[in-house]
Amino acid sequence: MGYTFYWLRILPAIFLLLVTVSATAQVNIDTLKISIPGPANQDTTKFATIYVFRPDGPVGANSWTGIFFDEYVMAQVYNETRFIIKCAKTGNLAVWSGLEKYRSTVNLNAEPGKSYYIQMNIVHEPKRDVPKLSLLNEQEGTAVYNSIRNQPVPIFDPDPLQLALGFKKIMSQYVWDYSLKTGFAELLFTPPISTRHYFASAELGYIFGYANKMLSQTFSEVDLVQRTDDIDFAAQADFETYVKKNIEKLSKDLKKSEILKERTYLNGTSPADMTLIVYSVSEDTRPEGIKLAANQALETRTWQACMYKREVKGDKGRVFLVTFSERGLAEELHSKEEIFYKLNYLVQSSEFGKVAK
Repeated sequence: MGYTFYWLRILPAIFLLLVTVSATAQVNIDTLKISIPGPANQDTTKFATIYVFRPDGPVGANSWTGIFFDEYVMAQVYNETRFIIKCAKTGNLAVWSGLEKYRSTVNLNAEPGKSYYIQMNIVHEPKRDVPKLSLLNEQEGTAVYNSIRNQPVPIFDPDPLQLALGFKKIMSQYVWDYSLKTGFAELLFTPPISTRHYFASAELGYIFGYANKMLSQTFSEVDLVQRTDDIDFAAQADFETYVKKNIEKLSKDLKKSEILKERTYLNGTSPADMTLIVYSVSEDTRPEGIKLAANQALETRTWQACMYKREVKGDKGRVFLVTFSERGLAEELHSKEEIFYKLNYLVQSSEFGKVAK
């Protein structure tokens, strides 16, 4: 297969620089806090809560319509869906949908801690179907919102919508239900607890991410689940040599403004037959597209779990790679132990299967 370590080199163009992974000491973890997408130092009590919902209707029933907050698309609103959008921006906020000529807008003065209810309907006009937005009061909005059968989707960051892979465009998807496992035929897993959007393809595997410029220009998270090589290892030592060889290659791709501050390899446990965990910290004083003060640097903290499972494809084994990485100012990042908790939660949920030869 051979995709994973190659994709680690180009991921900075998607969300952030990725470097590597490991296992850590026991500490008290606030699991509720770290399951909320976003930087560690965010104060969600200062966010506005905007309920967006589209009741079941016959017009445009099989298509979605984007809803925007200012210039950011926040959600793909399908027929009979509802969203709880935590909006970091307060004050004047334009909530809108539709092309210029057919645009429908609700202008809010969004206040911290306040809730707003916006209903979307799709109506038929002579040349096309167009969205209509309505701002409802709390009583009416709650009634319509609760009448929708599908589970609400919590949203904390704009929807990335699509990822270009050569000439191919991959559309973003939501994690609709965290109780359901997703993945490949040969590996199922519970989605990451702190991201809501993801891309998936045979080449890329699964890319879960968070980035919200309305809250922070510097923080982002990316979580990966990928398949690498079909290969066999006689012993743990052979597997570790293979992993370290591929990981160490990544150091050669660091820019002049980047330094690798830490890298640690540790044996780990997982449902796989062999596991090696790596933790890395890197620092970049001149990140592309981000202006920093003279004394600032963006730090990247990355955990990876490399897992080998025997006899996945006939008598051939396969290597899988799980990556959890955060980049931002030091005060924005979750601790080494907190990021490991998120990685380990997914790793321990892994269920391995077999694929046809």
